[in-house]
Amino acid sequence: MQVNSYLFGDLIVEQEKIIQFPEGVFGFPDKRRYILVEKEESFPISWLQCLDDPYLSFAVINPFLVFSDYKVVLDNQDCEYLELNESEGAMILSIMILPEDLNKSTINLQAPLIINIQKRLGRQVILSNQKYPYRHPVFFDCEEDNNCETTG
Repeated sequence: MQVNSYLFGDLIVEQEKIIQFPEGVFGFPDKRRYILVEKEESFPISWLQCLDDPYLSFAVINPFLVFSDYKVVLDNQDCEYLELNESEGAMILSIMILPEDLNKSTINLQAPLIINIQKRLGRQVILSNQKYPYRHPVFFDCEEDNNCETTG
């Protein structure tokens, strides 16, 4: 199917690539269908593009690239909701804030996005471990050609 995105223009989306967030993402409970858009020029940052709103997309990143000691412990309710068990894997992403000055970028470590990769089912959770901030700084080492690497 073809969808329009404000950031990426027209996208061809395969049905099996759609990630369902039945509860939406915090602040957007009625926006439930997303795809992960990965662009080489923005690696390691990906984009969670909403299919229900062409203007809604989130910059996301693997939080372990920024904070190597990050630990996510899901409660039984979240595991049941996401239909996760030992044989299935979860993708963990953190939403980023990317201001004009990339050196002021942050990621949300307190409320990660958890995605059951096989079922294409996602949920944003609030971790019970309060040591993680909602705005953890991310520093970019940018070269002249705008290739950036993250450091935590």
